[in-house]
Amino acid sequence: MPNSVPKQCEVIAESWRFDCYPERGAVVTEAMCAARNCCYVPVVTREGASNGGSRGIGVPWCFYGPGYGLYVAPAGGWVETPLGMEGNLTLVARSPYPRDVATVRLSVAMETDSRLRIRLTDATAPRFEVPVSVPNVSRRAPSQLYRVELTQEPPGILVVRRSTGAVLINTTVAPLVFADQFLSLSTRLPSTQIYGLGEHRAGLRQDVNWNRLSFWARDNPPTESTNLYGAHPVYLALEAGGAAHGVFLLNSNAM
Repeated sequence: MPNSVPKQCEVIAESWRFDCYPERGAVVTEAMCAARNCCYVPVVTREGASNGGSRGIGVPWCFYGPGYGLYVAPAGGWVETPLGMEGNLTLVARSPYPRDVATVRLSVAMETDSRLRIRLTDATAPRFEVPVSVPNVSRRAPSQLYRVELTQEPPGILVVRRSTGAVLINTTVAPLVFADQFLSLSTRLPSTQIYGLGEHRAGLRQDVNWNRLSFWARDNPPTESTNLYGAHPVYLALEAGGAAHGVFLLNSNAM
């Protein structure tokens, strides 16, 4: 590893590196990465050749460092609601993308004992939402099988299975980006047993080793690693011990 790599970047293991330069096809240089105030560490394979980093599938060369964040949690803490919790995230640093949303409303609704809904919306202006019906619930479920924590520093969401302590969702692992035409919300998967996320020509079990999937329906012959006729943004995760859970991503834009 080069001597010029800052100490705070060295401590981040490869498996915990979240891409700071996700633009497809970008040939990321150290100067480009520094312009985003991110860590730049070229990855060398066992054969001694660089693996391409952010230029393709592989460990990111340009990734978020410790303490990197664009939003702060509400100063007065999160507010309890009849359905769960909510609060506003306030922008304190600009992202590399145009027209950041200055105030993001984060709300959590504990709709049933086995289902919760997490929403991120523009707190000051209406935006187009997918015109599909969703369950209408007026009060929180009394005996949830999960525990939800909204953290202050860094701001984020933790969803934990009560019976095993397994962390199902953890968005504190990388910063939230909420711009007019770019949204990035990260989590740490609880296992490598991930199924779903169609429609792509691949095996039933998804490859989660730095794999990138696109969701945008198009009339295209079945081809490896490309988006096809349908978009099914839902995954099922098999946890250690045999329990399982699903996550559905309801979004009006390509992903």
